[in-house]
Formats: sequence, structure tokens, C-alpha cells
Amino acid sequence: MHARLATIAFATLFFLFASAADSRGQTVSVPLGSGSASITFPTTWKVSSVKRGPEAKTKDDEVYVWAEAVNDANFPTIMKEHEEYFTGQNVALKGAPKTETRKVNGLTMTVIEAQATWKGAPTVLQYLIVDPGFPSGWKLMVTEWASPEGDRQYQKDLDSIQNSLVFSAR
Repeated sequence: MHARLATIAFATLFFLFASAADSRGQTVSVPLGSGSASITFPTTWKVSSVKRGPEAKTKDDEVYVWAEAVNDANFPTIMKEHEEYFTGQNVALKGAPKTETRKVNGLTMTVIEAQATWKGAPTVLQYLIVDPGFPSGWKLMVTEWASPEGDRQYQKDLDSIQNSLVFSAR
């Protein structure tokens, strides 16, 4: 009898811990020179690896997010690649982007919000560049491309992704 109760108690605790771990999401690391950034995506998002870091998207493909390491030397090249990619996806930029820099949790964050359309309709295209203050100058750039509806619908998820950022120096 005691063995059976112990087995049930163990199975229950195991399930609770496994569920709690699963609810935190999928954490991936992005190398930043001699440091790194970890970013956690919601469990309901599909996460994969792309050229310079993780890419994640909602199950309905309304929101795409990817993260990559940038520095002053490679930033122009990366932005040119993004421009070519978005042009190939029928995204058109309209006017100058809005840029805002702010401090969040002691980190300098620059938000670049492009005025853009996709196939003639408004689309959300924004960049979050986070400077952890590493002497190497490496920063984390998180790009979001979404429908306006998806951006609103998944705002809590997007906030949780931003709030999950952790930087480590090696």
C-alpha cells in the first residue's frame, strides 16, 4: 500500500515538475562574441535555427521573430540581407523608420519600427536592438514581422519573449 502511494506521489510530482518546465517555453542561446544571450519562446511557438540564430513563429504563422548577433561591423550587411529578404516577400518600406532608444532593466534598447506594407496591406516590421554593454560591442537584434492582427493577438507572448532575455559574459 505504501509503495503504491509513493509511486503515485512520485508520478504526480514528476508530472507537475515536467508541466512547469514545459510552460516556461523553449530557451535558446545566441552567441554574442565572448558572451551570449538566452531568449525563451512560448511553448506554442515553432522554434528553428536559421543562419545566425533562432527563428520562431506562431502556430498560425501570423508572427515571425528571429534573433541574431550584431555589431557595428556587420550591421549594414545584415540590414542589406533583411532588405533583400523582405523585398522578395513583397514587403515595401514606406518612408523613414521610427527609432526610439530607452533603458529597460538596465539595458539600452533601441526599437526601430519600419513603416511597411505586405502585398499592399499594412504589416508590422520592427527591430529591437539590445546592448548588454559587452566590451566587444556585440548586441542582440530581435526582428518581428507580423500582421497587425497577429501583433495585437500575440502581444503577451512578444512581451514575454522580450522579458526573457538574459545576457551572460564569458
